[in-house]
Amino acid sequence: RKLASLHWDAGERDRSFECLERALALVEDRPTSVHKAHILGSLSRNLMLAGDTEATIQLGGQAIAMMEELGGDEEGRAFVLNNIGSARVQAGDAGGLDDLEQSVAISEAINSADIARGYGNLASLVTDLGQLGRRAELLEKGVAAAKRFGLADDRLWLGSELLWQPYWEGSWDEASRGLD
Repeated sequence: RKLASLHWDAGERDRSFECLERALALVEDRPTSVHKAHILGSLSRNLMLAGDTEATIQLGGQAIAMMEELGGDEEGRAFVLNNIGSARVQAGDAGGLDDLEQSVAISEAINSADIARGYGNLASLVTDLGQLGRRAELLEKGVAAAKRFGLADDRLWLGSELLWQPYWEGSWDEASRGLD
């Protein structure tokens, strides 16, 4: 799972999918387990990022079902709800925002570092819905969470997204200065 994430972050999409597919093949015929649920959850993340909303929702749903059967994996549940919610909104189902809100709430309650990703994905989706004030608030919370957890990549991602706020608000000169 970690290796797949590293490949994805390095821009090696195909290698990332290969890692997860090999991992899934190792556990596919095995009983429900935390590892199997996490592999499905990670695969759902990659599929969401690749724009395959249907597969994201399907595999993410399987991962959630396993996590609920096993109990006690709130961090994994929050991670997968983030993927499913993002995919649902991308597919035109605004109800996915509820999944993302739940993901953020769980991450906040258990003090999970994944909250930064939750804020970032939620900010991205509310931007598409025209909720620009909320976008800025979510990004600021995401940057603060990334700082708190020492997540340099998330801090860079969310901070750079925040630089676009003046653009979205129609202050193009300010946006141009900030982006230079």
